Amino acid sequence: MKLFVKRVECKNQTFRKKDKSGDFTIDTTLLITDVPKQSNKFNLNGEEGKRGTISYGMDEMAYQVGLTPTYQNFFKLNLDKLQNLLPCELEVELGQGHDGFERPCTVITAVKIPQTGKPS
Repeated sequence: MKLFVKRVECKNQTFRKKDKSGDFTIDTTLLITDVPKQSNKFNLNGEEGKRGTISYGMDEMAYQVGLTPTYQNFFKLNLDKLQNLLPCELEVELGQGHDGFERPCTVITAVKIPQTGKPS
């Protein structure tokens, strides 16, 4: 599948809970892409006082990299090579993994890094 990736995020940070009852950790690697968005939940029949939402354009979508969420997937898939290439279109393979709460989710299992050198 081809995705137009605009950002890569790799996080491994530990934070103290507000109530100081302990710590929590964000440990993940994400590829951020734009997807088309269109929503018309507004009654446009001209009546005043109606409420709703109209939105269109592009919205961000984040794909977890790897079957389990960890910053180490950044290095396993050599995503550091994308640093000077983004935003760009990438060939990726999708699979089913799980998020940090053990819920099933669609994940990226492989990324084809584009060649930057000139052909000889």
